[in-house]
Amino acid sequence: MIGEISGKRRFSGQEFIDGKLFYGTIWSGEKILICSDGSLNFCKSGKFTKGSLSPWVWKRFESGDSVNGRNLVDKLFYFFADHIYFSDLRIPLLLAIWVMGTYVYKVFNYYGYLWFTSPLKRCGKSLALDLLAQVCFNATSRQINPSEASIFREIDSNSSTLIIDEVETLRSQDKERFSYLMAIFNGGFQAGSQISRVDKNQFRVMNFEIYSPKVLAGINRVSDTIEDRSFRIFMPRKRRAETVRRFNLRKIKTEIEVLKEELYLWALRNVDEVWEVYSQLDGIKEVEDLDDRAKDVWEPILIIASIIDTQDNDPCLTIFSKLTELAKDMHQARAGREYIDGIIPSLIAIFQKVLSQKLQDNFISSRDLLEIIKGEDGQLNFINSAKSLASVLAKFNLYPRQDKTGKIRGYVITENFVNDFIERYSQSSLYPQKDPSNVSETLDYQDLEGKKQSVKFRVI
Repeated sequence: MIGEISGKRRFSGQEFIDGKLFYGTIWSGEKILICSDGSLNFCKSGKFTKGSLSPWVWKRFESGDSVNGRNLVDKLFYFFADHIYFSDLRIPLLLAIWVMGTYVYKVFNYYGYLWFTSPLKRCGKSLALDLLAQVCFNATSRQINPSEASIFREIDSNSSTLIIDEVETLRSQDKERFSYLMAIFNGGFQAGSQISRVDKNQFRVMNFEIYSPKVLAGINRVSDTIEDRSFRIFMPRKRRAETVRRFNLRKIKTEIEVLKEELYLWALRNVDEVWEVYSQLDGIKEVEDLDDRAKDVWEPILIIASIIDTQDNDPCLTIFSKLTELAKDMHQARAGREYIDGIIPSLIAIFQKVLSQKLQDNFISSRDLLEIIKGEDGQLNFINSAKSLASVLAKFNLYPRQDKTGKIRGYVITENFVNDFIERYSQSSLYPQKDPSNVSETLDYQDLEGKKQSVKFRVI
């Protein structure tokens, strides 16, 4: 029997209120609100404009049908791993749990983004987004250069999983518009985040919710604030021998529909346990070494993984243990990237000083290079031996070799190498080549959040 929701609350596509999960959907032109307590109601005042929860899902839920969480994870895992090459098979496992979490994300105070990045085009980023668009909760299609208004209205109405490709194109937007988009991304991973806009017709302030799951992809780096809120997924280009199944939506449409039905059913059946574990959580000891922001984004994933493991009969194959290790590895990799980013300007200055000496065969001994480094102030003071020097330069594919006599070890640093290094590793031409007569420069630039920044760097 269908009742009717009354009152002032305008429901969006997903809500979690008083321990109950609500989904807004549309059947035969009518707005319907489905609740995890088993109730079904008309909701004429609902904000939602779409919903993929079918009457068949409701019938299965009403009849007491359930979905095995481990089986659902396996299906999602192979849905991603069959179509995209991943060098780390923990990544499709993370994607599987993340997708499941989009169906209960309103339970959590935070929900981390997925950020796909690669050094080049044609590495599978866009395909990953297309796959996610098929199975995430109320997902948008893969969007390029969306407007600010379309983003916050879509999220506010439908609690949509926002999927944006080619994030680097956002850099070229007008500064004011770009800063608005960054505000949505920076705040939109936390429950309760809103932005305010004035209704031009009624001349009143309206608040729009911007909290939702989000998927971003691009070649360039995102801002530090967005990276803090994201699971960074590096996409390598696959070799010819690394084959995957070609994605054909028409052929697997039925498979996708079944997946989405099971995702809804799993969420409705398990949301009480998800909420119980989350509300009683006082930290996860396995990831206590992570910083607070990393804990925020990992907790929903690890909670869902632990619940699935608890319900499974095989204690040896734990999703939780695999993902806690991935969390630690990702956190360590982030720390490594921050360290590398910090020394880039100093390395550029050192390399250009080496070039200015016009050495024979562009060869400089390790000892002489260390002497130059010791004479510089800045980020390279920790390099105090040939071993530590080799360790740092190896990260940039620069290795020691013998000189022509075979008696001295050092490095070949050519002008082509330095130019290539600057082009590859200086962020957005932050450290461009300058006239060698300029000893120091201060460069003003616009960061990814639209804020004016300045940086000082030395060019020898």
